Parts: sequence; structure tokens; C-alpha cells
Amino acid sequence: TETQDLGWIQFNSDGTGIDSEDYTFTWTLKGDKLAINQDGEEVTLTLTTKDGGKMVGYFQETFTEDEGDMTVKVIIEFAKV
Repeated sequence: TETQDLGWIQFNSDGTGIDSEDYTFTWTLKGDKLAINQDGEEVTLTLTTKDGGKMVGYFQETFTEDEGDMTVKVIIEFAKV
């Protein structure tokens, strides 16, 4: 298992956002599902809490490459600023 810190993401109250690479996106929240759309590609995170009550969002996808199956899991830890 390889873990990488991919920077920060800022969610604005108007449904827009920006990340540490200056990419912009839009987002919507429906129940425990957070949908992030960037340039027409959408990822839906499931929101939950983890140890200590921190809110996190996670997304997991498995796909097949020449070397075999790969699973990518994205976990975003949320903090109020």
C-alpha cells in the first residue's frame, strides 16, 4: 500500500472550489455523498467520520492494467478553516 499527500482542497460555500495545484472544480452535496466535478469528470465521495470524530470522504475504484488489477482509494480529511 502506497500513501501520498496530494495537497489541499478548498470548498467554497457557493459550490466552487480550488486545490493546491490551482485547479478549480464545482461540488454538490446530497446526503452523505459529495460529488466533485472537474472539467466534466465527476468523482463521488462517501462522507463518514473516523477516529476522533474527524469528517472524511472516501472513494475507491478498481481497474485492470497490463500488470493486473489496481485499486485506488482516495481519502480526504476535512478541516474547518
